[in-house]
Amino acid sequence: MSMQDGSTYDIEKPGIERIDDHENHFATGLEDEKSCKSISPRAPPHVYSCFVKNLTDHPVDVVLEWYGRPNEHEFDELNHFTLQPHEEKHTQRKIFQPDLPKNPGEVFAHTKHSYCSWVKILNRITLEHKGVHNKKNMEIVHPFENVHRPIRNWEFHLTDVAIESHPPTRPVNVLKYENLTDVDK
Repeated sequence: MSMQDGSTYDIEKPGIERIDDHENHFATGLEDEKSCKSISPRAPPHVYSCFVKNLTDHPVDVVLEWYGRPNEHEFDELNHFTLQPHEEKHTQRKIFQPDLPKNPGEVFAHTKHSYCSWVKILNRITLEHKGVHNKKNMEIVHPFENVHRPIRNWEFHLTDVAIESHPPTRPVNVLKYENLTDVDK
């Protein structure tokens, strides 16, 4: 774009200087660069598997809520478990194939079936403290703090006052924790 008065100006992009005047029409190709430049969408901050650590001195009842496909509840899942004081639990990725034939003997039809695998996404963690003096409910909901991209084996630390969201703190044996099959390896 040239200015009406033919003045010189710098574009706020490092290394690109643009000079437009009526006698010498010089351009850096910025218009072409803007029109051809594509911006990829940001990767979603999804948690596919996690460790839940009880850092309290009393048992805690935990519910993990997993989402399957968007706008469908058929594949959603709830996991209920109790963690004893200073215990941890790992939850594996939850892989499902929603478009396989559902009825025994049904023939695979390419127009309505698919072998595509989906991974469930952790949406919510709810807990109830079972302490003698502390029967408190807490919850943390997606998007979780510090999660900036799809990730496995995220850590959630359960304390007396909060559910804390933490990046993985240890190298993970993927074969052990992800229960991979020969196809996935």
